Amino acid sequence: MTSTNKLRVITPDSSSALNVLTARVQRATGRAVQAELQEIDHEDLIVELRLAEGSSPPPYQLALLIEEASTGLQVLSMWREERTDLTSRVSRQPQVMGYEDLFLPSVVRRAFDDRIPTASWQGARDLQRPHWLLAVPVMTACGQMVAGVQRRNGYSHRFTVAEATAIRNRLVA
Repeated sequence: MTSTNKLRVITPDSSSALNVLTARVQRATGRAVQAELQEIDHEDLIVELRLAEGSSPPPYQLALLIEEASTGLQVLSMWREERTDLTSRVSRQPQVMGYEDLFLPSVVRRAFDDRIPTASWQGARDLQRPHWLLAVPVMTACGQMVAGVQRRNGYSHRFTVAEATAIRNRLVA
Protein backbone atom coordinates (compact mmCIF):
# COMPACT_ATOMS: atom_id res chain seq x y z
CA MET A 1 0.00 0.00 0.00
CA THR A 2 1.34 3.44 -0.89
CA SER A 3 0.85 6.67 0.99
CA THR A 4 0.23 10.17 -0.26
CA ASN A 5 0.56 13.61 1.29
CA LYS A 6 -2.72 15.44 1.81
CA LEU A 7 -3.45 18.87 3.17
CA ARG A 8 -6.30 21.23 4.02
CA VAL A 9 -5.71 24.88 3.29
CA ILE A 10 -7.81 28.00 3.77
CA THR A 11 -7.85 31.23 1.79
CA PRO A 12 -10.32 34.07 1.23
CA ASP A 13 -12.93 32.94 -1.29
CA SER A 14 -13.18 34.42 -4.78
CA SER A 15 -14.19 33.15 -8.19
CA SER A 16 -10.61 32.12 -9.03
CA ALA A 17 -9.52 31.05 -5.53
CA LEU A 18 -9.33 27.32 -6.34
CA ASN A 19 -7.07 27.83 -9.36
CA VAL A 20 -4.84 30.32 -7.55
CA LEU A 21 -4.59 28.09 -4.48
CA THR A 22 -3.63 24.92 -6.41
CA ALA A 23 -1.08 26.85 -8.48
CA ARG A 24 0.54 28.30 -5.35
CA VAL A 25 0.78 24.91 -3.63
CA GLN A 26 2.17 23.33 -6.80
CA ARG A 27 4.77 26.09 -7.16
CA ALA A 28 5.77 25.84 -3.47
CA THR A 29 6.14 22.05 -3.47
CA GLY A 30 7.22 21.39 -7.04
CA ARG A 31 4.52 18.69 -7.19
CA ALA A 32 1.33 18.21 -9.11
CA VAL A 33 -1.68 18.94 -6.89
CA GLN A 34 -5.18 17.49 -7.10
CA ALA A 35 -8.07 19.26 -5.35
CA GLU A 36 -10.43 16.61 -3.95
CA LEU A 37 -13.02 18.60 -1.99
CA GLN A 38 -13.73 22.27 -1.35
CA GLU A 39 -15.84 23.96 1.31
CA ILE A 40 -17.23 27.45 1.25
CA ASP A 41 -17.54 28.57 4.85
CA HIS A 42 -18.68 32.18 5.23
CA GLU A 43 -16.02 34.25 3.37
CA ASP A 44 -13.37 31.50 3.20
CA LEU A 45 -12.56 28.65 0.85
CA ILE A 46 -11.21 25.50 2.47
CA VAL A 47 -9.73 22.92 0.10
CA GLU A 48 -8.49 19.38 0.68
CA LEU A 49 -5.63 18.65 -1.70
CA ARG A 50 -3.63 15.56 -2.62
CA LEU A 51 0.00 15.98 -3.67
CA ALA A 52 1.48 13.76 -6.36
CA GLU A 53 3.49 10.87 -4.96
CA GLY A 54 7.25 10.92 -4.67
CA SER A 55 9.90 11.43 -2.06
CA SER A 56 9.27 14.47 0.07
CA PRO A 57 10.03 15.95 3.44
CA PRO A 58 7.74 15.15 6.38
CA PRO A 59 4.28 16.76 6.28
CA TYR A 60 5.11 19.48 8.83
CA GLN A 61 8.05 20.66 6.67
CA LEU A 62 5.85 20.74 3.57
CA ALA A 63 3.25 22.77 5.48
CA LEU A 64 5.90 25.34 6.49
CA LEU A 65 7.21 25.49 2.91
CA ILE A 66 3.71 26.15 1.54
CA GLU A 67 2.87 28.84 4.10
CA GLU A 68 6.20 30.63 3.59
CA ALA A 69 5.78 30.67 -0.20
CA SER A 70 2.12 31.70 -0.30
CA THR A 71 0.63 34.86 1.15
CA GLY A 72 -3.07 34.72 1.93
CA LEU A 73 -2.95 30.95 2.30
CA GLN A 74 -2.91 29.06 5.58
CA VAL A 75 -2.31 25.34 6.01
CA LEU A 76 -4.92 24.00 8.44
CA SER A 77 -3.56 20.46 8.52
CA MET A 78 -1.25 18.17 6.60
CA TRP A 79 -0.88 14.42 6.89
CA ARG A 80 0.38 11.34 5.11
CA GLU A 81 -2.50 9.06 4.22
CA GLU A 82 -2.46 5.45 3.16
CA ARG A 83 -4.22 4.82 -0.13
CA THR A 84 -7.48 3.11 0.72
CA ASP A 85 -10.64 2.14 -1.03
CA LEU A 86 -12.95 5.14 -0.78
CA THR A 87 -16.12 3.10 -1.12
CA SER A 88 -18.18 4.52 1.69
CA ARG A 89 -21.84 4.24 2.34
CA VAL A 90 -24.05 7.23 1.72
CA SER A 91 -26.77 7.39 4.34
CA ARG A 92 -29.51 8.19 1.84
CA GLN A 93 -30.01 8.70 -1.87
CA PRO A 94 -28.68 12.11 -2.89
CA GLN A 95 -30.96 14.51 -4.72
CA VAL A 96 -29.92 14.75 -8.38
CA MET A 97 -29.79 18.13 -10.12
CA GLY A 98 -28.93 18.85 -13.73
CA TYR A 99 -26.62 21.52 -15.05
CA GLU A 100 -29.54 23.11 -16.92
CA ASP A 101 -31.91 23.21 -13.92
CA LEU A 102 -33.25 26.72 -13.37
CA PHE A 103 -33.14 27.03 -9.59
CA LEU A 104 -29.76 25.64 -8.58
CA PRO A 105 -28.36 26.49 -5.16
CA SER A 106 -25.14 28.51 -5.54
CA VAL A 107 -23.07 25.62 -4.12
CA VAL A 108 -24.29 23.34 -6.92
CA ARG A 109 -23.46 25.95 -9.58
CA ARG A 110 -19.99 26.36 -8.02
CA ALA A 111 -19.45 22.58 -8.05
CA PHE A 112 -20.37 22.51 -11.75
CA ASP A 113 -18.13 25.48 -12.56
CA ASP A 114 -15.10 24.16 -10.65
CA ARG A 115 -15.83 20.48 -11.44
CA ILE A 116 -15.04 19.41 -7.89
CA PRO A 117 -17.19 18.24 -4.97
CA THR A 118 -18.19 21.40 -3.11
CA ALA A 119 -19.70 21.81 0.35
CA SER A 120 -21.17 25.04 1.63
CA TRP A 121 -22.45 26.13 5.01
CA GLN A 122 -26.01 27.38 4.73
CA GLY A 123 -27.02 29.59 7.63
CA ALA A 124 -30.56 29.66 9.01
CA ARG A 125 -32.97 31.42 6.66
CA ASP A 126 -36.51 31.07 5.34
CA LEU A 127 -37.48 28.77 8.24
CA GLN A 128 -34.69 26.30 7.38
CA ARG A 129 -32.29 25.05 10.01
CA PRO A 130 -28.61 25.79 9.39
CA HIS A 131 -26.95 22.96 7.45
CA TRP A 132 -24.12 21.85 5.19
CA LEU A 133 -24.93 21.19 1.54
CA LEU A 134 -22.63 18.99 -0.57
CA ALA A 135 -22.79 18.95 -4.37
CA VAL A 136 -20.83 16.30 -6.29
CA PRO A 137 -20.66 16.94 -10.06
CA VAL A 138 -20.58 13.94 -12.41
CA MET A 139 -20.54 13.59 -16.19
CA THR A 140 -22.99 10.84 -17.13
CA ALA A 141 -22.34 8.24 -19.83
CA CYS A 142 -24.58 10.21 -22.21
CA GLY A 143 -22.53 13.38 -21.68
CA GLN A 144 -24.95 15.17 -19.36
CA MET A 145 -23.60 17.00 -16.30
CA VAL A 146 -25.49 16.22 -13.10
CA ALA A 147 -24.76 16.70 -9.41
CA GLY A 148 -25.66 14.56 -6.43
CA VAL A 149 -26.68 16.88 -3.62
CA GLN A 150 -26.81 15.90 0.04
CA ARG A 151 -27.73 17.91 3.12
CA ARG A 152 -26.35 17.51 6.65
CA ASN A 153 -27.67 19.43 9.67
CA GLY A 154 -25.25 20.83 12.21
CA TYR A 155 -22.00 22.68 11.73
CA SER A 156 -19.40 20.41 13.34
CA HIS A 157 -19.84 17.27 11.22
CA ARG A 158 -18.41 18.17 7.83
CA PHE A 159 -18.49 16.11 4.64
CA THR A 160 -15.44 14.05 3.64
CA VAL A 161 -13.75 13.00 0.41
CA ALA A 162 -14.97 9.44 1.05
CA GLU A 163 -18.59 10.64 1.21
CA ALA A 164 -18.18 12.67 -2.00
CA THR A 165 -16.67 9.60 -3.69
CA ALA A 166 -19.57 7.43 -2.50
CA ILE A 167 -22.08 9.90 -3.97
CA ARG A 168 -20.13 9.99 -7.27
CA ASN A 169 -20.03 6.18 -7.38
CA ARG A 170 -23.76 5.96 -6.71
CA LEU A 171 -24.50 8.36 -9.59
CA VAL A 172 -22.34 6.57 -12.16
CA ALA A 173 -23.48 3.06 -11.17
